[in-house]
Amino acid sequence: MGIKALDPATWIMFAEDAEDQLAERRRLLDACPGEVLAALPGSEEAVDELLTLLLDHLQHHAADRYRIEAATVIERATGRPHPRRSEPLSLIGRLVQEDFCLLQKRDDRYILTSAVLCFPAHWLLSEKIGRPLLDIHEPVPGFAEQLGSPVERLFERFDPEKPVQRQNWSLVDTNALFLPPSHRDEPTDIPTDQIGERLHLRVERQTFRRLPQSGAVVFGIRTILNSLAQAIDSADAADALSQRLHELPDPMQRYKNLTDLKPALLAFLEQRRSAMLVV
Repeated sequence: MGIKALDPATWIMFAEDAEDQLAERRRLLDACPGEVLAALPGSEEAVDELLTLLLDHLQHHAADRYRIEAATVIERATGRPHPRRSEPLSLIGRLVQEDFCLLQKRDDRYILTSAVLCFPAHWLLSEKIGRPLLDIHEPVPGFAEQLGSPVERLFERFDPEKPVQRQNWSLVDTNALFLPPSHRDEPTDIPTDQIGERLHLRVERQTFRRLPQSGAVVFGIRTILNSLAQAIDSADAADALSQRLHELPDPMQRYKNLTDLKPALLAFLEQRRSAMLVV
């Protein structure tokens, strides 16, 4: 699973793409809240606790971006106010680039009970809300057999004082951040000389932490999206992705829609590697 310790101070990331991503998040929250927000009855305490934790974090680690007041969160750059009496999940989604899913233990299983999910990667919140971990990951090859029990045990061990992180990646033929399942079918015939611009490396920085009062587990997803030409900016990066492609089992290659693209991808990476070495 590639789990690593997370410095709590780095829980939230703001990067060069912050303004563009925040604008897109706010557009989605205004245009289609039913697709990017969901909360089951009984999740209110956990959602409120997450908002409190997030605002405290921003006050201490993003004071240059936000001023936290009793009734309002003020953007320092624009003066734009965000009332704290707003729907809490919507407010969370407007302030940071991360998506958040909250999972709570019910009947000995961790259930997805609430979320703000503006940038899904080929899944819909409406299809996953209320489902346990194993069901949520049903499409992932080998998850139930290899990772189902270890993930459940990992969720049991999460310590509020010791957040963790991991990364996930995919290659997509779009620069769209909101990717419902309808975008699942990727092209299979991209020429090698077009791979770098048409394909995008989509990386999810995933964080996990337990809320101390409600006991809910917060799953954070920070999406980083770059064209493959931008992402593969060194010979080492080309070698690393090439190695990952060679290591992927066939079922995972099919799941990631890479089977037919793999030869062109490997050729692109070798060309990129050689060009970088010459430079």
